[in-house]
Amino acid sequence: MQPNPEEDSEAILDTPTPRETMAVILFDSLTQPFEGARGATDARQVVLRAEEFDIHLKISTNPSQHQIIGQVFARTEKQFLSSIRLSLMQDGKPLRTTLSDNFGQFQFDDVPQGVFRLELNLPQLTIVGGITIRPETD
Repeated sequence: MQPNPEEDSEAILDTPTPRETMAVILFDSLTQPFEGARGATDARQVVLRAEEFDIHLKISTNPSQHQIIGQVFARTEKQFLSSIRLSLMQDGKPLRTTLSDNFGQFQFDDVPQGVFRLELNLPQLTIVGGITIRPETD
């Protein structure tokens, strides 16, 4: 039996495509430093928001390792978002991919300097946020 291209294309069209939405930056400690914060830190804190989701990021740029540690929250849910696929993209290609744990936490290690696209892939929605990692300046 020969495959029917018309039927194949109809099946592809029937598959729901996840919507894509851009996250906005609610807070960035690089541009909005903590006043009266307890203790010094070598990490940048960023909070991204898209629809009912918040993504909290801690970006470490110390000389020994660049690392992104984060947690995904659904503001409308009482439980954490586990097993969410997150990708750190650079130049349109995945650089690092991971899954959130039982507490919605995730981590990317050995991240180079540069401009990245963070993608959070939910069943019906892809959330996209921009991240730039630069060297520390004194």
